[in-house]
Amino acid sequence: MARSVRHPTEITAQLQERGIDLVVLKQGIGTITPAGRFTFHVLGAMDEMFAGLISEGTRERLATFCYAGCQQAGASGRAAGPAVPPQVAACDAAVMDIISLSDAPAYDSNRVVAQPFLEGSQSNVRLIRLSPGQALPPHTHGSSDLMIFAVEGEGTLDTDDGTVPFGAGSLAFYRGDEELRVANTGQAGLTLLAFLSPSFPPRSGT
Repeated sequence: MARSVRHPTEITAQLQERGIDLVVLKQGIGTITPAGRFTFHVLGAMDEMFAGLISEGTRERLATFCYAGCQQAGASGRAAGPAVPPQVAACDAAVMDIISLSDAPAYDSNRVVAQPFLEGSQSNVRLIRLSPGQALPPHTHGSSDLMIFAVEGEGTLDTDDGTVPFGAGSLAFYRGDEELRVANTGQAGLTLLAFLSPSFPPRSGT
């Protein structure tokens, strides 16, 4: 219905106020059951994420093009010419950054590991590592949308519709005002990546 999670969510809420459930026949999902509503939100979040990744990839290619053009111009003693796309305002644009989970802190049985992992200009990623039996303190994220991905392990999400299994390969979407309640109920560590847009906590001056 849209390239934004918020739009179909608002449409669904309006329909449910009138006692109407939404069913997507082709995918066989809908808002009749709690599990169906959860799946509906996750698929919408994935669609929005993929659209955002395409947009981010375009900006990265423009930034890399600008950086390469400036490097070549500097080596030849010439100023960067009109070949640089007009969408790029300056040649000091950030280049792609890569980080690996192997560089992140390990599990700590004495405390929850939750810290910044990767920072972007309009979004950020936080790393969460829960040892068996640990739970993340319940909290919300202000005006930031959250997409949380389970990298490894098994756990649960405590939602308003009940407890939902949440294990490796699962992706969940939360609006900023929705409370995140996640726990490790497995026998091994649970690693989560939390994608937030706009960045959370908000940066000073924003």
